[in-house]
Amino acid sequence: MTKRRSDENITKGYENYLAEKEQQYSRELSEVRSHLEERVKEVKTDLEKDIREVKTDLKDDLKEAKADLKGDLKDIKTQVMGLMVLGVTSLIALIGIIVTLLVQK
Repeated sequence: MTKRRSDENITKGYENYLAEKEQQYSRELSEVRSHLEERVKEVKTDLEKDIREVKTDLKDDLKEAKADLKGDLKDIKTQVMGLMVLGVTSLIALIGIIVTLLVQK
């Protein structure tokens, strides 16, 4: 009888121990979940901020590249116009030489 009661006490003690541990782990799990949810929010906020900064940087870079390309195109246009003027001048000079040669014959 004493052994049976002792076994029951051990069983109840073990059940109590398990119940306490379950409550402890349940609280800790809740705390960990809360902490993780907060951390996820922080990381999400940081990522959103980083994305906004990258977008702004990309827009600025695109504006700079566009301005550079416009400048380069203006330079090329100026050079082409200069070459065309030089070509027309050379063509006029060549025509003048040809006309002079034809008139002399």
